[in-house]
Parts: sequence; structure tokens; C-alpha cells
Amino acid sequence: MYMAKKSIKGVWCNISKAINCLHEVNIDHQSIFTVDPVPLNVKSFIWHALLRRIPVNTNLTSRGINVQTDLCTLCGTEKETVDHLLIKCNVAEEVCEWIFKWCGITI
Repeated sequence: MYMAKKSIKGVWCNISKAINCLHEVNIDHQSIFTVDPVPLNVKSFIWHALLRRIPVNTNLTSRGINVQTDLCTLCGTEKETVDHLLIKCNVAEEVCEWIFKWCGITI
């Protein structure tokens, strides 16, 4: 179990580095929509994640929307940012691990 968790953590770290690199390189985010056979809703989510426009607590607060707290809704330990929710949150990591296992994906 420890090795699987360590591997998943490594994958998320690599995704995080890739997202940061994409921001630095200033890629055309529209190009995501030309990739097949990824469903449109998945492409849209990835596009919003790259732009950091997913409605997490810190983004909602910065837009003037009143939220009870800016802490992560899942773990409650850190500020809920796009990076935290998709990459760093322990609860989200466990959910991804469960989904990978359910789909028969080994990392």
C-alpha cells in the first residue's frame, strides 16, 4: 500500500510541475480541445484547471463571493486552491487512488 501511495504522490507531483511549466511557457490552452478521444467535459475541466478557474474557496473569495472558510472543503487543513484540491489534498489523493483501483489502473 505504501508503494502505491508513493507512486500516486509522484504522479501528482509530476502533474503539478507540468501545469506550472505550461503557465510559464504560455501555451495555447485552446489546443486542449483538439485532442481525441477525450470527452469534452474532461477537456473543459482540464482547461479550467490550467487557467486556475475552478471555483475553489480562494477563487470564490477573490471574486467577492462569501464563503464560510477558505480552508479545503475535503480535508480542512489548508487553503483550498486549485493546486491543493487537485494535487496536494490527502483526501483527493485517496479518492484518485480508489478510482484508479476501481478502473484497474496500476501506477
